[in-house]
Amino acid sequence: MAETGTSPRKLADGVGHYELVYRRGKGFTENRAKIAGEDLNQNLYPAEDVFFQASTRGGRAVDRIIEGKVQFKQTTGNVGDAMTSLSDNSLITGFAAGAGGGIAAGFNTITAIGVAAQGMSARAKTRADTRYWSSLPDTLHLGSARLSPDTRNAKITFTNKAGITQPPGSKPARIFFDKNGNGVIFASAR
Repeated sequence: MAETGTSPRKLADGVGHYELVYRRGKGFTENRAKIAGEDLNQNLYPAEDVFFQASTRGGRAVDRIIEGKVQFKQTTGNVGDAMTSLSDNSLITGFAAGAGGGIAAGFNTITAIGVAAQGMSARAKTRADTRYWSSLPDTLHLGSARLSPDTRNAKITFTNKAGITQPPGSKPARIFFDKNGNGVIFASAR
């Protein structure tokens, strides 16, 4: 088993930065792996594309929550603007002040509700959460072979599609055996 590349990135996009988009990791050129060692010499199969998994897994519940927050923010902002605009209207305010305390108190309440709605709108956090698991690889490569439990040396060479060795080049692979003699060889380009 070998890992190549860097983790897919989550980025915020769209108006208000509430929409999540995924981009392939950056800063790597290796995308193939080959294992060599005692009784081993094979190319590993690119079995899982982590970017593909991240970018095509469908809608998430949190996306709908964020969309709901955006709608809440817009609605409360509009209500607050309308209510404070209503109470700010000098003609209505003058009428309320001249008519007595009851109507003036009513418009003061409208103003207070409008200001509260604007405050709720301002405090609503609508930005997408762009945290991601940065230690994930771009691609996971697999292969299988029969090994002797005495096997202790193997190395993985990382290449590009053309077969040209890419940084980090060749690395020793860690070999793990269980009590039944089943083994796993692992290396990561990062």
